[in-house]
Amino acid sequence: MKATVRRTLALGLIALLLVAVVVPAVSAQAVTPSVTVNDQEIQDGTVTVATIVSDGPGWMVIHADNNGAPGPVIGHTAVMDGENTDVVVDIDVDAATETLYAMLHSDLGTVGTYEFPGADTPAQADGQVVMSPFSVTGLLTMEPETLPQTGGASRFWTPIAMLGGTLSILIAAAYLFRSRQSQKSRGDK
Repeated sequence: MKATVRRTLALGLIALLLVAVVVPAVSAQAVTPSVTVNDQEIQDGTVTVATIVSDGPGWMVIHADNNGAPGPVIGHTAVMDGENTDVVVDIDVDAATETLYAMLHSDLGTVGTYEFPGADTPAQADGQVVMSPFSVTGLLTMEPETLPQTGGASRFWTPIAMLGGTLSILIAAAYLFRSRQSQKSRGDK
């Protein structure tokens, strides 16, 4: 009986060791973060990121372009652990550039509070920031609120010159009219 108990204990110990080795190995198969986004038109001040895979709670952050690299943040929204699809992000359209960057940030500070710059740093996979550049259309080309001062019509002498020219034409027309009237009256005599 002692041999049976020993065998059972030995088998139990082996099973426990296998579980202790296998469970962490399975858990260690972490999700590889990624971002997939397509070129698109800005719709109602938003862009849509097709797929985001996050290895924990995080943020989908949209950056404007700064000479071919990610620049200022122009929008962000929370993402869940795992796969997120068709994620809509409100952006500051006035600050948008023709190329934008969809960048995954990890929610490492106060969960649910966007803290960048700060604790919520860009996520990395294989030593690279998890991001994808994409092109947008639908940016408004805004006219300046006031037109630049060109010096044209605002000069004080322009209206005076126009008035002088008009008066000269009227005087010349009146003179010609009187001359013809005078010639007619001389010819009638």
